[in-house]
Amino acid sequence: MRAGDIGFVSQHDFTAWWIRFAERRKYGKSTAAHYNHVFMVTDDLGTIIQADPSGVEYGHISAYRGQDFVLKTPPYGPGDAEIAVQAMKSFVGEKYGWLTIASVGLSLLTGTRLRFGLAGTEICSGAAADAMTRANVDCGPDATFDTPADLYALVHWA
Repeated sequence: MRAGDIGFVSQHDFTAWWIRFAERRKYGKSTAAHYNHVFMVTDDLGTIIQADPSGVEYGHISAYRGQDFVLKTPPYGPGDAEIAVQAMKSFVGEKYGWLTIASVGLSLLTGTRLRFGLAGTEICSGAAADAMTRANVDCGPDATFDTPADLYALVHWA
């Protein structure tokens, strides 16, 4: 576990089920569509930053003990992991992106390319993708609207 690593989580509540259902419309039953939540590790002590319905906040990886999750290391260049972590820290305190998640869901369920959201809000995968993009990791053409499945499938993990 290193700063800048991305955690992919498969949860089993109602919201998680809907996210995975929508992701499967694009990715089928691939491993990418197995995950509905992401977070970024910010230090070797297990501190994480994630966006959830409470907003973007700090947490600890131990909150996922006993759950189905995997850590992946992005293909950072020298010093880029710290840039990604600093970018993720800059999102702390922002509100959850309810309009963004609605836009992502609409896109996955209908295929529309229409995107909408509010500045100063984040979804879990969009925050991680934006932070990694600032650190020169290619997260696709529309990182803010990436799903956990998009990140899993698009990033060339180290």
